[in-house]
Parts: sequence; C-alpha cells; structure tokens
Amino acid sequence: MLLIATATHAQTQTGELMVVREQFHSMAIEVLESFDPDSVTEVALVVETERLKSIAENAFIEAFTAKGKTVRLAGNGHDGPVVMRVTVLSQETDVEPLPDGKSGRRIGTSIEARCEWPATGEILYRETLSRTHVDTVSVGVAEPLLKPTFLEKIAEPVVVISGAILIVYFLFTVRS
Repeated sequence: MLLIATATHAQTQTGELMVVREQFHSMAIEVLESFDPDSVTEVALVVETERLKSIAENAFIEAFTAKGKTVRLAGNGHDGPVVMRVTVLSQETDVEPLPDGKSGRRIGTSIEARCEWPATGEILYRETLSRTHVDTVSVGVAEPLLKPTFLEKIAEPVVVISGAILIVYFLFTVRS
C-alpha cells in the first residue's frame, strides 16, 4: 500500500514539474521573440532562484540554442558578451477541492528577465513575465507533496527530544 502512495506522489511531482518546465520554456521563447538581436550570438545565463534552478536553466538553454545562440552558465563574474539574468519571482501551486471529488490545481510562475551588456552596464531588455496553468486532478494526486505526516510532525520530534534528555540524564547519573 505504501508503494502505491509513493508512486502516486512521484507521478504528481513529475507532472507538476513538467508543467513548471513548460512555463519556463514558454517564457524563454517570449523573451527571445521580444529581444533577439542578430548581433548577439553568445549569452551568459544567470538564473536566480531558491528552488527549481536547473529546470529554469535547462528551459532557457533549450530555447536559446534552438535560436542558434551559444549559452554559457555564468558565475558571479558575469563574464560574457551579453548577460541574461532571470530571477524567479514566484512559483506556487494551489489546490482547491471541487464538489465532484476532484481537486482544481493552479500552478503559477512569474519571472523577471533582464539582458545587459556587462562591460557598460547598459540594460538591453527587461520584462516581467507570468504563466498560469489550471487543471483538474484526482484528490489523491492533488495532495501537497511535502505535507508532513504524523511521524514527521509529532512522533519524530518527541523521540529526538526524549533521546537527548536520556543522554543528558545518563551522563550525570551513570558513573563507571
């Protein structure tokens, strides 16, 4: 039974991440359509986010290389002819129960994309983009992936604290 629940959660996470990747890819294509000078052939990519960094990087790399641009991941030095800085402003998933036993899911992603010449600091392009995906999923699939279980929420802290108290107690009472 546990195996089935784990497989369902893994499928849900993969499905959600695929939607998020598709959102990043769509925004990367929009950036290229809005700003695509022919003189720029090489781009240093900087993605700033706390989570999903590799998904965002891969989506932008795929879109840029499809347009014939050479993409490098830039370090803190931002060395490259043109720097494309992508900041993920928000990425959230909201789940609401529906009366028919299913759940409505909304996956929203917002970024700010900025392209600059590092030598002069000139901003060539800046845009804030958002994507929202709404769908309906079965109730078991829509449960939050990181929802803490009873064990994680109550039992685990009790065991850890009890263990620490026992260790301190034994240190002061057992003499050899």
